[in-house]
Order: sequence, then C-alpha cells, then structure tokens
Amino acid sequence: MVSQKKVVCVELIKCLLDKGHVVWVYTRGNSMKPLIDPGERIAIRKVKDRLLWVGAIVVFQHSESQIVTHRIITPFEKEGKSWYITKGDARLTPDMAAIPEQRILGEVVAIEKGVKIISCSRYRFQKMSYLMATCWWFCHLTQKRLCRIIRNKLSQKLSAKLDWILAWGCNLPVMIGDYIVLGEPAFGRKTKRCEEDLSRRHKRET
Repeated sequence: MVSQKKVVCVELIKCLLDKGHVVWVYTRGNSMKPLIDPGERIAIRKVKDRLLWVGAIVVFQHSESQIVTHRIITPFEKEGKSWYITKGDARLTPDMAAIPEQRILGEVVAIEKGVKIISCSRYRFQKMSYLMATCWWFCHLTQKRLCRIIRNKLSQKLSAKLDWILAWGCNLPVMIGDYIVLGEPAFGRKTKRCEEDLSRRHKRET
C-alpha cells in the first residue's frame, strides 16, 4: 500500500524544485555509500534543459512515493529524448532500467558530511566524478565481453564467482574515488553559511 505521506512529500519536493528552490533532504539506504551515508543531508536543485554530465549525482522519481539518488554512468538518445543509465556507488551493477529525462527531478549540488559540506558543483568534484563513472563503464563493458567468452569454458558455479570478482573489480575505481573525495579537504568546506551560499549561486545561474 502506497503511503499518502510519502506521495505528498515527493510532490512537495517537485513543487519546490520547479519554483527554483534549492531543497535539502535527508537520505535513506546504502546504495551511495561511502559518499552518502543514511541519514545525511543532500542539497538538490532543478536540472537545467541540457544533457547532464557523466558522473553527476541525480535524484529521480522511482515511483509516486519514492525518489532515488544515484550517479549517472552514461547518457544516450532514444527517439529524440535523453535517457540515462544510473548506478549507486555501492552497487556492483547499474540500475535495471534506464531513466528518461522527465523522471529526473534534480541534481545533487552539495552533501553534508558532519561539520563539512562537499560541493558537487566544483570543477574538481565534477572531474573526479567523471573519471569514476567513465572508468566503471569501460570496466563493465570489458567484464561483459570476458564473461561471454569464458562462460562456456567454466562450470556455472565458477562462472558466477568469476563474474562477481570482475564486478567487484569494476567498482574499485568508484570506491577509491569516493574515499579520495571524502578524505581531501579541498572537496569540502565548513557548513557555516553554506546553505545561503548555495541559494545565492543558484539564483545567479538561473
């Protein structure tokens, strides 16, 4: 049964984003660990009418009562519309279905980590995110090719184990990138006045 409160919350977030506000929400789930832990706050802003960059962390509507925060791995065009393949940093596989542009509510522009806020709009963060997503996608495609080649030469059990090992290896650049972002002071700043700074920057850009 769909919770009416959750539906109202999702609609409220969509309404605030459509009006140009930067919305702070608390997260749940482990799919974006270690970059975003359960209970931490993220700042979301409306996506502009353009292709989102590879590696961007976006919030999209999964159902009428649920929104999901995942990273864009690669975009593609289908029937004149933009679609995105997304993935949680802690997951070994991408999301089951590609996400159409109209279901993306906004992009994450800041992550609150204790007394520090990581700004996702900084060039250094975007460059690191791009490298993480690109490395994972390349490794993932290579893994699929390797598995197709050797699947017939191994037993089903060994093939499944090898598939898991390769998937874990593919995700290693993402985990390393996350820990670099978390450990490098240049990616973050103190929380004081950060919300006001984000709001002012958003108004200038729009």
